[in-house]
Amino acid sequence: MREPVTGRAAVLLQDRQVGELSFAKGGSTFEYTDDLSDRDHEVLGQVFEERPRHRFANPVGLPHWFANLLPEQGSGLRRYYAAQFGDRHLDDARLLLMLGADLPGAVSVRAVDVPEKGVLLPPIKPEVDGTGLHLSALAGAQPKMSLVRSGERFTLPGKGQTGELIAKLPDRAFDRLCENEYLMMRWAATGGLDVPEVELRPVSRVPRLFDTVLDEDAMVYLVQRFDRLGARRVHIEDLAQVADQPPALRDRNATYDGIGALVLALAGDSAFDEYIRRLVAMVLMGNTDAHLKNWSLRYADGRTPELSPAYDLVCSSVYRSLRHAPLTFALGGERISTRVDLDSFARLADTAEVGADRVRDLVLETSARLVDGWQSIRMERKLFPSLIEHIDQLLARHPLSRPSFG
Repeated sequence: MREPVTGRAAVLLQDRQVGELSFAKGGSTFEYTDDLSDRDHEVLGQVFEERPRHRFANPVGLPHWFANLLPEQGSGLRRYYAAQFGDRHLDDARLLLMLGADLPGAVSVRAVDVPEKGVLLPPIKPEVDGTGLHLSALAGAQPKMSLVRSGERFTLPGKGQTGELIAKLPDRAFDRLCENEYLMMRWAATGGLDVPEVELRPVSRVPRLFDTVLDEDAMVYLVQRFDRLGARRVHIEDLAQVADQPPALRDRNATYDGIGALVLALAGDSAFDEYIRRLVAMVLMGNTDAHLKNWSLRYADGRTPELSPAYDLVCSSVYRSLRHAPLTFALGGERISTRVDLDSFARLADTAEVGADRVRDLVLETSARLVDGWQSIRMERKLFPSLIEHIDQLLARHPLSRPSFG
């Protein structure tokens, strides 16, 4: 077993150092050093804006904000890096230093006086060139990779590059998960939601980064990254980071009502309206697993938070193991997706101190657009026939989609 990471690492936002991580005895501490009054100041995270001189410490692992930058424990990408570097128990500190040049958003982490021996080891796979191995941090549990487009094919970014797309591979645990997300994202767009461009491509078009055995006719889901604009990195943070929650508590200590109030306070009216649209889509499509890491703030100008485009929209209730799963958080006091109605949204409006009529109109408009838009999406039945049937059944009985609704 390797020794715990020791030493220090600089934390940069774009090319400006904004703090320092210190590692000792298996834990770590972050000290934020940027000057909030500086005219060039940009936002690393809301928690550092609120408590700029607080020492963020964790006796085991990383401070929560940094732990949320990494692939999840047990995820395909985490297992891949563990295999490449011969470390079955790859710890967060070591992984953060390995991935520090290509983290989500515009943050990077660079070792300052961290001993290389036993910490930053080259990969053990003989077919992999350690100097050319692209290391990218992508959150989530599904096997995925960051890619660049090369004509009709897609390749891993070269040294010094960052990917413009995220590719998600099929998941053995959930049938046609790539087709599921592709259809749900396209459906969400018909309801007026802000969604990035998405594609489905044969698995043969992407690099074989993982050892997963895939059928030759399997499809890969591709989505445009909204934290990359060409060579420019756009900063983001997910709501688990905003709330300073560890990744393991991404589905605890919140309600959708409270999240709505937070989005309104931080990002304003238009972001709140988008949040309501997204909730309507979420309950209509049976997406019951929308936790804190499924929502992000984006800082397009470096300072002003806005709600990022939607991502990770899937119909989870189509899968037998999740058929009767409750919503991750309560919406207006309700956790059964098929019971969410206008009264639920009225209670959310009350929590956020927003006019109930405004929220009601948004719900009615979005649900009507989604019901209409579903007719075009269901024409792609061959991609996932049982999903189409499942959504048909949901819409037939959901309080937000009945013809008499309103």
